[in-house]
Amino acid sequence: MVVSMTVPLRRSSHGAVESQGTAPTGASSIISRVTVLLVAVGGVAGVLARYGLGTTVSANGAPWMIFAINVAGSFLLGAMLPWSAQLSDPVRNGIAVGFCGGFTTFSTVSVQVFVDAKDGETGFALLYLAATIVCGLLAAALGYYASRAVAS
Repeated sequence: MVVSMTVPLRRSSHGAVESQGTAPTGASSIISRVTVLLVAVGGVAGVLARYGLGTTVSANGAPWMIFAINVAGSFLLGAMLPWSAQLSDPVRNGIAVGFCGGFTTFSTVSVQVFVDAKDGETGFALLYLAATIVCGLLAAALGYYASRAVAS
């Protein structure tokens, strides 16, 4: 299953997440405008949440705060999957693309790994990269199954 959060998603009759397909036209363009607005609002909220959390930790703890933020974002996005079909397209995209997209940051992880490796901390760089990927995947799965259990 490929999850693309840039187009509206729906749950099929057998439970798979599917794309709805084409861009809205006519009356549904209002929904598109609402989607853009909610993605923007969610993005601002996500960025401010990341900034706020990032400034509460000393510069020495920065890589691990980024790690924690990305794992938390993975959990939230995973938790959304079981109940995403009950959300409207604008709300779902506002949370997934907007908030989670603004909150989490792959580019910061990439730069951190590059800088650590460049500075001779190759072991730490590889550990940080592996921990981010593994814990992000585990958090997404945990969020998914926890949300599904609550929804049942």
